[in-house]
Amino acid sequence: MPAATRDLGKSFLESAQPDFKMGLLFAKKKTDAEREARIKAFLSDLQEKVKTQLEWHLKELAVKTLNQAEIHDSTLESKAQALQIEVTESYIKNSLKPQVDITGEYVLNYTNDLASAIKKKARDVSEGFLNDMVTVMDGMVEQQSISIDKELEGFSEFAEALKVTAAMNAEIQYQTERLEAIAHQTESLVDERDIDMLLTQWNEEEKILQSKS
Repeated sequence: MPAATRDLGKSFLESAQPDFKMGLLFAKKKTDAEREARIKAFLSDLQEKVKTQLEWHLKELAVKTLNQAEIHDSTLESKAQALQIEVTESYIKNSLKPQVDITGEYVLNYTNDLASAIKKKARDVSEGFLNDMVTVMDGMVEQQSISIDKELEGFSEFAEALKVTAAMNAEIQYQTERLEAIAHQTESLVDERDIDMLLTQWNEEEKILQSKS
């Protein structure tokens, strides 16, 4: 934590002590006003440091993560730009511990505890964003899976059609070869000499019939 912020923290811690008092006349009113002024000064400085140093870095990291993951989602992009680490008075007051004297060690321990609480808040914000990111990625993966399933289904139907076509072509080829084989076999069964003998026989029979007539 920066030294200037730690000094404001020390001033706040001093005002938070039960025996802290401002002035003699109207002491309570002045004391309450001083306490309010100190806690506001410390809170304002702390919020400014968190916003410009921690919060800005967190937003930059979120946007970079989206780009690296190639996620183009307007909702997530808006959430990345709107990431906020809220630091309230309760953060400041919840880190207080009973102390008689405000020593340098006590101030250091207090600011370290406060810084740890703010870091935890930053981690919670980061985890929340990452969970949103994972949800979107799961949806993207599911959509891609559905798209792939549809493509595979189309490929399956196409492959089935190819199988049927191949079977039909094989059957046509088989029948063609079968007919060609039958035709070839028929030609081989009828010898030209047999045809000549048959024609000779027909001529002889025709001569016999003519002689009888």
